[in-house]
Amino acid sequence: MENISYEHRVKDARAPYWQAAMRPDEDLRSALEYSPDGIIVICHDDTVKFVNESFTLLTGIKKEQILSQDQQVLNDILTRLSSRVIEKGRVGLLYKLRQDNFNNPHKFYRRKTDRVNQLFTETPEFRVLQKIVRHPSDGAVKEIIYYRDITHDYHSNVTKSEHLLAAAHELRNLIGNILGFSEILKTKLCAQDENAFLVEAIHSQSGFLNQVLKDLLSLNQFEINAGSEVELQKVELNTEVRKMTDYYFPPANRPPIEFIPATRRIEVVMDVNKFKQALYNLISNAYKYSSGRVIVKVNAPSAEHEVAITVIDYGIGITCEQQKHLFKKYWRAKADQAIEGSGLGLVLVKEIVELFNGRVEISSEKDKGTAATIFLPRQLS
Repeated sequence: MENISYEHRVKDARAPYWQAAMRPDEDLRSALEYSPDGIIVICHDDTVKFVNESFTLLTGIKKEQILSQDQQVLNDILTRLSSRVIEKGRVGLLYKLRQDNFNNPHKFYRRKTDRVNQLFTETPEFRVLQKIVRHPSDGAVKEIIYYRDITHDYHSNVTKSEHLLAAAHELRNLIGNILGFSEILKTKLCAQDENAFLVEAIHSQSGFLNQVLKDLLSLNQFEINAGSEVELQKVELNTEVRKMTDYYFPPANRPPIEFIPATRRIEVVMDVNKFKQALYNLISNAYKYSSGRVIVKVNAPSAEHEVAITVIDYGIGITCEQQKHLFKKYWRAKADQAIEGSGLGLVLVKEIVELFNGRVEISSEKDKGTAATIFLPRQLS
């Protein structure tokens, strides 16, 4: 078969081979062979039946390495391939630099990566491949796996994030100045002054914008390719959460947080400052969307390998349908539009908690309240 370069294949339209995938075997094989995407066909016995030339060009893996092999062999090879790139620090979920091992053994770095649906290669240049799985309706084969080169989009998203980060930093500096000057004006004006209300409004809205930008900067820091520093350390959870709740100042005329510790000592590994940011976001939401008491509870079932930190309020709550959208960036329920918010808080909480291999769950009932729970792995002795 004539050897056609990968660059030449990419210029061809992709639509025909998607349509040809449902044709008889020869048409299917021809369409898949000349596809610009790397393609692998898996039989019903879980062996690799077909590998096209583009897959070799994109990954550097030769056909004879995987043809007729079990799919698990393929998965192991691809995992090792991505891991080599991740260990070099280009991408990765959580890694540490060798030079930090001695000076700061708790310092880690995180870079946003989808290790399930993305493949990272260096053949020889850095590439990001998106994995797409299709199951032909005729049942002739188990599945067809496409590996599409999305390197350009990957770098474009990084560039956009960097520009957004730079713009947000500049805006935050300007808003910080407005906050400072309005604070000075507030101290110089008496309550009866006709301009006092305007100054208070400027100060209040500037504070809100400052918080929005703070959330945006934090979220971008997790998503941007440059990564985010993580200072992991073992801590006693009851002690840390109690300190955080004691130092949190509720809104005016609202009761302080009710803290309910676990009945025994609990150790976890986490970045205390980042966890505080996540917990404060949940507590802030609890006060924002309720008018009564707010409870923070630590619980560690003896049979479980994780601990739970739950923030409970008895406020407006949300419907089951609305709960499906809670972790979408910028999403807010229609009923919440009158309440200040950016739609970034819960997204940021989820990003932070996942740093520690944790998860977030929201349980809520309309007009009855909400319980937001952070689950973290226990440090078992």
